[in-house]
Amino acid sequence: MEINKQEQLSLYHKYLGNFKPGRNILSPIRDEKTPSFCVFYKGDKYLWYDFGIQQGGDINSLMKRMGNTPLYALNKIDIIKSLPVENKYEYDIEETSFSHESLTYWNEYNIPLEILKIFNVGVVKTLYLKKEKKKIIIASSRYYNPIYIYKYLSSQNHCTGILNNYEDNLLHWKIYCPSGKPFKWKSNLHGLWIDGYNIIPDNISTLIITKSRKDVMVLHTLGYHAISFNSEVININVEFFKLLKNRFKNIYILYDNDETGIKNAKRLAEKFNIICKYIPHNMECKDISDVVKKHGKKTAIKIVNHLFYGINN
Repeated sequence: MEINKQEQLSLYHKYLGNFKPGRNILSPIRDEKTPSFCVFYKGDKYLWYDFGIQQGGDINSLMKRMGNTPLYALNKIDIIKSLPVENKYEYDIEETSFSHESLTYWNEYNIPLEILKIFNVGVVKTLYLKKEKKKIIIASSRYYNPIYIYKYLSSQNHCTGILNNYEDNLLHWKIYCPSGKPFKWKSNLHGLWIDGYNIIPDNISTLIITKSRKDVMVLHTLGYHAISFNSEVININVEFFKLLKNRFKNIYILYDNDETGIKNAKRLAEKFNIICKYIPHNMECKDISDVVKKHGKKTAIKIVNHLFYGINN
């Protein structure tokens, strides 16, 4: 199904961060110091062009160039079916230890180093694209622009057989650049993956489904147990949801309170008969992480307690 120009632009922003169409930004598909990559509107769609390599295309071609699954299965931005196709691009990731500078970002959300270790969050020193016999630098962390890696290991995932076809004991990953430079997200994930499930104690009766690993970690520091999927708009496996309902007495959705978050929360709620909750708009925050950053941990606890009144574990 075709999507309108605003939905196309939303997808570019999701993967490239904030930018103004028509103005050059740093290329997300190669390393450069001078911006030479542009997203622009032509005809009935937003297109991209990289002047450095004199190549361009639409959002699908960009996703392929960035090593992500192309969004052929997009249905009005509500549903993205991940295609089980082999990633044609191979990457090498050189990690480094957390420094004071790379911890600063997480400290804003009251997430300490020990929580980052529990949730398998690391720091990328350099990301390389392997092309033929060469390794091309795609991105490197700087003290003013750290890059993080969310790690996924099939053998540590209690639901591997339900979620995807990976039984390979290999590292799968999602790379996160908070600044959006040179890109916002990059991953080698296909299918449905979850964050937080394998660390929830057996005796917990209430589960919150939120939209990101960061929100899962924030809720963990506030005393709540949560999971997130690797995309807010991905199709959720019915068998996996049966597993959740058999394990947890109460299941709630806490997605962003923006248009996309509300639409996708309602989609899940209607499909699986669960309850949606949202951060109040008067907080001027779209998610629980923003509440902690803007208003502090004590206020965030009050907000969550109010949203899930009567939850004791």
